[in-house]
Amino acid sequence: MADHDPQPTIPATEGSAVADERLTWHRMSARFIFVGTLRQLRGLVIPAALILITGNMGQGRSELIYIGIATIITVLAGLGSLAEWWNFRYAFAPRELVVRSGIIQKQERVVPYARIQAININEAPLERLVGIVRLKVETAAGGTADIEIRAVARDEATRLREALAAARAQARQSDDDTVTPQADESHSDAAATEVATPADAELLRALSTPELLALGATSGRIGPMAAVVGAVLQFGTEIVPDAWWDRVPWQRAEALRDIQVLVSLLLVVAVVTWLLAIASTALTYGGFELRRSGDQLLLQHGLLDRRRRTIPIQRIQAILVSESLLRQPFRRAEIRFESAGGEVDGGSGDSGALFPYIPLDEVEPLLRRAAPEFARDPATPMTTRLPRRAMRRYITAATIGWLLFVAIVVAALGLWLDRWITVVTWRQALLLLAVTPVFIWLGWARWRDGGWRLDDTSLMLRWRAIARETLITTTSRIQRREMTADPLQRRAGLVTLHLSVASGLAGGHYALPHAEEHDAERLLAALSGPRHLVEIRKVPLPAEA
Repeated sequence: MADHDPQPTIPATEGSAVADERLTWHRMSARFIFVGTLRQLRGLVIPAALILITGNMGQGRSELIYIGIATIITVLAGLGSLAEWWNFRYAFAPRELVVRSGIIQKQERVVPYARIQAININEAPLERLVGIVRLKVETAAGGTADIEIRAVARDEATRLREALAAARAQARQSDDDTVTPQADESHSDAAATEVATPADAELLRALSTPELLALGATSGRIGPMAAVVGAVLQFGTEIVPDAWWDRVPWQRAEALRDIQVLVSLLLVVAVVTWLLAIASTALTYGGFELRRSGDQLLLQHGLLDRRRRTIPIQRIQAILVSESLLRQPFRRAEIRFESAGGEVDGGSGDSGALFPYIPLDEVEPLLRRAAPEFARDPATPMTTRLPRRAMRRYITAATIGWLLFVAIVVAALGLWLDRWITVVTWRQALLLLAVTPVFIWLGWARWRDGGWRLDDTSLMLRWRAIARETLITTTSRIQRREMTADPLQRRAGLVTLHLSVASGLAGGHYALPHAEEHDAERLLAALSGPRHLVEIRKVPLPAEA
């Protein structure tokens, strides 16, 4: 790839840039061939390791066969990466970015500079090793409308981003005289300043090392890591060499009681799982920084796979403050955002972590600097709470699933022992039923935390699944508002409140069950305006059974 300044130099002309033969085409860095080949081969690493461990290599012709197959696959992967690199080209037209790609099915995509919403730079460990990054150009449409140049030299990527930001600002400025006032208002907030590099932007907050460790220790990654540890234990006899197992003092273990062995094993698994969760979180969120440059928020994080992304502030639709069970006693929370359009957070949709671990009393000051429109204290009490008669419904919903599970376990034990009433089944049942108060407390906590607060133009909605969630948004950003009720709710004068904000396919839909019907009507009337009060009260609800 050429190292010259990529800023467009072609004079403005009429017509589409696609048909302009004077465009200067650029290719990705040739290092993409090496990286692309290794990425295509990484799926063979685990099977090859298993073959080596199980000792199937080195037995006559089988070794030559494996080597031959591996060579053929490597050559094909290299040729595929070479063809992909050769057929991917991009060019800067006077008013748009043009990209041509495809080996068999040719594609040509055009992104007008004025429609560019964000310019993100990501680099995985392998890419960082060879000195290249991925540059992604996001548009309001998101998805396939976005363009990703997957191999750009690091210094060249900086020049590319600055050139695209300058071209975007120039294109929007030239369009100011041609758009209608309404259209100009829809994107005037996004127009503006060039995207600065993270080093030049204002640092709002960085994740410290103690906070990173606490984030890992209280993260939801413990569950997935437990599954990984369980799989390793299940297949450990096949992976670990026999000589290692022979060194374990099994005679001493047999002399201990079964309960001691079980407790020790559970403690070892818990500690290993906890350490893996911390390590996994550190790799993902290490070096997390939140910066602001004009009307853009800049995020970067990751120790190995370094991710950098840009979030236009005007595209943020809502802020979600999440307090998990482990973090709530320490008044710590995670701040997430819902964004309209584009792809954020590595393809997981239009939502992501604005800051993963922060004291609860520092949320509002950080939002005041990052997104002032949503600066509210998440610990503020809700002015409208759930009615007391809804408490038993929450407790029932939280415990009924657990009770059914206990019944299934007892029935399975009875069938296995060929006797329904045995000491073993009753002990197991009582042991499982002893956990029921935890679910009763969870149902009560869901009822206690549910509610909302409407102040002028801002709305706060609070609920709990396992973690306590607080939604902060504005009335103008609510896209859908309605209430529904099943026959049982209707008989009790309760409804389920539904609210939605624009968030593409990532979510943005929230529900609060068993709210007071009159309270929900007043909220919907306030959100929609007094003239819609009669229509809201006529929202169709299921007829009584």
